[in-house]
This record gives sequence, C-alpha cells and structure tokens, in this order.
Amino acid sequence: MDIEGKPFFETMYADRGNVVNFLRAFAAMRNHACWREIGFEQDSLAWIARVWQEASIAAVGNARLRDACNHEAERYATLRQGLVDGMMERQEPGVVFLSDRSDWPHPKVIKGAIRALRHAQIGRLQ
Repeated sequence: MDIEGKPFFETMYADRGNVVNFLRAFAAMRNHACWREIGFEQDSLAWIARVWQEASIAAVGNARLRDACNHEAERYATLRQGLVDGMMERQEPGVVFLSDRSDWPHPKVIKGAIRALRHAQIGRLQ
C-alpha cells in the first residue's frame, strides 16, 4: 500500500517530523499483508511513543481518545525500554516485531489521533 505514491516505509522515515503522514503510514503498515514482518528498532519505538504523546495532547476534550493515545505512548515506550534492556544484556542490536494484531493500535484510534492532530494544527515535531 502506498501513501501519496510512495511506499509507506519511505514515507514514514523520510519525513519523520510529519506526525500525520507518519500515522497514515503506520495505519497502512497495520493493514499490510506482511504486518507480522514489520520490525522497529529503538529509535523508531521512541519516535512512535512521542507521536502518541503529541496525539494525546491534541485530543484534549476527548477523554476516551486521550486515554487511548496515552496507552499507546506508554506501550511503545515500554517496548523500547524492553528492547534497550535486552540489547544491553545480549550486547547486540535488536528489533521489536508487532506479531499480534492486538500489538497494533486499533484503526479508529489511529484515525482519531490523525483528526485530533490536524484539528490542533500539530503537523510536525522537532
């Protein structure tokens, strides 16, 4: 699946500052036929957690969406910390695969986060 004519991986990493494009690419990854084979390293997990934190801030006034975005931010921060701890223990790089559908955010949460970020005019992170 492509985002604006580009493969979603390229979209996600080429313009890391654009949170809306990132979440669109993330949604495409979730729905891709090879979703079990998509891995994230520690920098990617940190970025994903930060995007969800920003979405949580943008969701002010919608407690349900804010809580869902907070949950996602905490989940990816925890995954990152677990990866870092394991890498230090094994002395080798690592990757986290989201191999269960429940590891991925629900599509409604992703769409809600995109709407909230657009409404709050948060498009880029520094």
